[in-house]
Amino acid sequence: MREARKLYTQKVESRFQSKPAEAWSGLKSVLRMNDSCSRCNLPANDLNVFYNRFSKDIDVPILPPVDTSVNEFFDHHTVRRSLKSVNCRKSSGLDGISPKLLKFCADSIVQTVTQLFNASLQYGIFLDIWKQARNTPLRKCKGASDVKDFNPCSITSIVRT
Repeated sequence: MREARKLYTQKVESRFQSKPAEAWSGLKSVLRMNDSCSRCNLPANDLNVFYNRFSKDIDVPILPPVDTSVNEFFDHHTVRRSLKSVNCRKSSGLDGISPKLLKFCADSIVQTVTQLFNASLQYGIFLDIWKQARNTPLRKCKGASDVKDFNPCSITSIVRT
């Protein structure tokens, strides 16, 4: 069994080295990656239209004014502890900031991140990218064929969480 696994691994590695385009094409066909959703046979745009119907014409309540006399909402120690406790196995959001970057560079970026968070809260301005999410459809049941058979899973920015 070990020998067979070793031979198969060598075969796959050699295919990726000699003909990478062909290898990726084969991998995409095995994983059924195409223009439609990879977990269903529905076009991705149908899912986008279905899920975006919730975000149209939403009345956002006006928040009370922020107390600008407070200079710091977060201290460096709290932010450093949060950055070092980031789960590296999570995916990055639309901002593309890797959880590994936040965790392993925490000591280097803690001052800048703390200033960013404090300024954001002090002025009541949040980056648009922190308000956005990448939605991935998850099947509710086997044999899902309609958009109502899927639940959205929202992947937000790691910095936001």
